[in-house]
Amino acid sequence: MCKHRVFVYGTLKKSQPNHNIVTSTEKGTATFIGEAVTVGLWPLVIATEYNIPFILDKIGQGNRIHGEVYEIDDKMLGSFDELEIHPTWYCRELIQVELTGGNNGGTNLQEAWCYLLKDFKEDFLSLPQLDCYDSAVYKTVRLEVRRKNQHEGTNPIFISSTKQSPLQQNELQ
Repeated sequence: MCKHRVFVYGTLKKSQPNHNIVTSTEKGTATFIGEAVTVGLWPLVIATEYNIPFILDKIGQGNRIHGEVYEIDDKMLGSFDELEIHPTWYCRELIQVELTGGNNGGTNLQEAWCYLLKDFKEDFLSLPQLDCYDSAVYKTVRLEVRRKNQHEGTNPIFISSTKQSPLQQNELQ
């Protein structure tokens, strides 16, 4: 069985809502390698009223993104792909990351899979661009946006101009 390095920056990180997938032995195996930061600059934005973090596929814009690297097996990679609806929703691509801890076996640079949003509204590039995601911080911000949208009768920013996920179909109704 193959091993894969994956850089997670959002809800799969420790103390985040989907980290239980990483720790579920039913989903496969995952070993924490360390905290890391992207080598390139990427736009990390929070979009939709559901507090979803996205790295937009626009390398060279934004910030170096902080996250975690895991070594996972094929089964866990399949579980991640299912969660991220790869390749329909997010696309998994290899990127360069730099491990920031001291236990990296000699080299700080690593190649790791990362889930990027390729098909997005250009408006997303005007959203605040972050360098780190924490659901506890952005939960209250999204709730305020949802209340404002409901009060004004407007819709939140949607994820894609050409694709709709089950999430979007529910948002549009």
